[in-house]
Amino acid sequence: MKRALRDAAVFILCFLIIFHILDRMTFDISNTSSTWEYIQKGDSEPIDILFMGNSHAFCDVNPTIINQAMDLNTMILGASSQPMDQIYENLKLLLRYVHPKVIVLEAEGLLLTTDALLKRGKEGYLYSNFDSIWNPLLRLSAITDTVSRHEKWPEAYSQLIRPMNMWTRFQDHEAELQDMGKRYNFILGHCPRHNIIETAEEPVNVERKLIEAREQEGAEPLNVRAPVDALDAFLDLAAREKIPVYIFKAPILSYETELPKVAGILAEKEHSDPRISGYMNYSEQMTRFGIEKDDFSDIGHLNREGANKFTICVMDWLSGELGIPYDLSKATGIREESFEKLPDGRYRYAVSLLDNTLIRFIIRNGNGEVISETEYSDINYIEMPRVSESNRLFYRICAKTEIPGRSYPFDSIEYKFMHDTGE
Repeated sequence: MKRALRDAAVFILCFLIIFHILDRMTFDISNTSSTWEYIQKGDSEPIDILFMGNSHAFCDVNPTIINQAMDLNTMILGASSQPMDQIYENLKLLLRYVHPKVIVLEAEGLLLTTDALLKRGKEGYLYSNFDSIWNPLLRLSAITDTVSRHEKWPEAYSQLIRPMNMWTRFQDHEAELQDMGKRYNFILGHCPRHNIIETAEEPVNVERKLIEAREQEGAEPLNVRAPVDALDAFLDLAAREKIPVYIFKAPILSYETELPKVAGILAEKEHSDPRISGYMNYSEQMTRFGIEKDDFSDIGHLNREGANKFTICVMDWLSGELGIPYDLSKATGIREESFEKLPDGRYRYAVSLLDNTLIRFIIRNGNGEVISETEYSDINYIEMPRVSESNRLFYRICAKTEIPGRSYPFDSIEYKFMHDTGE
């Protein structure tokens, strides 16, 4: 009997060790937030501005533009569909390692709850909150705080034996699975989207509905109190650490029942709650800031072009709030891009660049071999053969003038062109 128990214990131990090693070998850290990796190293430079939230934060804000234009160290810490209580757990954990000078919170997490995600079978989104937590005791604490009030604790505690979990592994917004080594969303936590929405309401109609509903409902309580309680806990913790908190709501093309209530609550808190240093609801001001339907990849998220445009709006707001000037001529990025099919079957691509940007267009064949590579530095109109399944267009971004101490690996990162549908 003792021998059977010993053999069983040895088998389980060997299985867990092999499982751990295989999971470590196969997981692509760049598919989740690299900000956790940066934070836990402990020897990197301080974070000046830390954006927190869920996908509305890491899809809609491009920290590179802010860092280059304001000479700051800005990053994003977020995971898909994270509710406010999980964002609070993130703050507790990161404060063990770093002390960001400013936190900017995207408010979409106030529309979500841990209970609702578990009831809808979306626990994978919650478990992604544990991705990249190296310290097993901190991982245990995070899991316990998440599932202590829920029935799915056995499944959640199984995450202790995994260095990373599997649910977010392939959620890469149209990245090619065979291109696993060239993920792009590890840069400062940003995950750009590459498509344009086809059908949706115009921003002017959505923002009008949101404003009317907010004015009618005011600060009416949410159907579930938990998100507001979690926000208060988040603000209390930041206040104890003397970290200013700014809150914003990113643009959105959907009318959500609870969103006007959230807007009413935050508008009231902005005036009465000293823990909130500033608040901006961009969902109600999309037309004012030039956000158009073509800037969206779906009804809830901006695409790459829209994110760059929106980032400049956010940077202008934060610059005024923090008293830190910015110089947009130092930033790299794409302002807008479009294409036109010519009668002879070729395409004319038009790309408008930020002033400090060089862009390299790359055509690859079906084997991934480079057919041609051309560099441009201004508003570009270029003609090239039809892009097809065996002849794809990519681009690389790099800076004309590097900012001392602010190097970004643009040269090594290849992006798919937004309008390359592989026809």
